[in-house]
Amino acid sequence: MGGHMLNGVKLVMLCAVGALALVACGGGAVAETPEAWAARVTATYDQTGNVAGRMQRMNDTDGMVHVMNSLRSNLSNEQNERIGRERITFVLDYHPIWRANRVVNTDWDRRAVRIGNILPAEIDAWRETLRRIDGQIDELWTIGLLIDTPSLFNASGFFAQRSQQLRSRVATLPGEQITVASDRLKIPKAWAAMLMAQNDGLFKSEAPDLARLAQAVRALGPKT
Repeated sequence: MGGHMLNGVKLVMLCAVGALALVACGGGAVAETPEAWAARVTATYDQTGNVAGRMQRMNDTDGMVHVMNSLRSNLSNEQNERIGRERITFVLDYHPIWRANRVVNTDWDRRAVRIGNILPAEIDAWRETLRRIDGQIDELWTIGLLIDTPSLFNASGFFAQRSQQLRSRVATLPGEQITVASDRLKIPKAWAAMLMAQNDGLFKSEAPDLARLAQAVRALGPKT
């Protein structure tokens, strides 16, 4: 009995470790403070000056080829038939995998292995949810947003319960806050909404914590 209790205490302690974020055991969910969330997404997703960066990224031929080949191998035959020229602009604008305008293969590969775990029905459901926020969103970009959300994946594959939870959250986010974050980071509204929804620290009883959400958006800084 004493050994079991000690193991339980150790597990609780492990789940509580983290100065900036509280990582929930099992699902990869993260509860960040508004300031920590803002600092992370600004460092990773701020696309100010992206047009010039896109031109420079096209020079990374090896990186582009790696990602394009990886997409072909991880998408299904049906998906490969449907998805065409948008691959190129997707790769160039999928900024989490770029550093100094060069592809970081490990950052892409970590996301790419998740593609095969997403059921077609989940892609359709997410496209419908995100369409209400950002208008038309194509299949490849929907996949890109899902594989950029680590808590949707666990040891068993795709975490359907978490997916439903995040879709519900996205649907309840205030449009004004989504717009402000989108404008500040120069990213699509759908992506801004996904970044907010996956931070458990911005929600209370599955409803947006409006005060913390506003605090997080303010912490992104002024529009540029």
